[in-house]
Amino acid sequence: MKQPSELEIATIPGDETMSRVVICLKTTAQKSVFALQQQSFSQNVGWFVQSEIELSRQQLAGVYSALGFVGGKNREAAWQAADASEPSSADVEIAILQFPAVA
Repeated sequence: MKQPSELEIATIPGDETMSRVVICLKTTAQKSVFALQQQSFSQNVGWFVQSEIELSRQQLAGVYSALGFVGGKNREAAWQAADASEPSSADVEIAILQFPAVA
C-alpha cells in the first residue's frame, strides 16, 4: 500500500515575513493532486497551513492557461494590469474593529 506523501514544489514569500504560499504535490494510494497552501508562522508552532485548495492536473493546466502561460499572447498585458490595480499604501485605509470583552 502506498503511503501518503507531500512533495513541496515551490514556496512563494508573502507580503509579510510571517506568511507564504506553498505549492505542493500530494499523493495518496487513490490520487495525486496539486495543493496551494496559505501558511503562517508562529514562534510556538513553526509554519502551519491556514487554508488549502487542491487542484487536479487539469485544473492546474487551466490556471496556467488563464494566466497566459500556455501560448498566451496577452500575458505581459495581464501582469501589467494586475500591477496597476494593486493599491498603493496611500490607498489603503486601516480600520480597527472593537469587540465586546467576554467575561
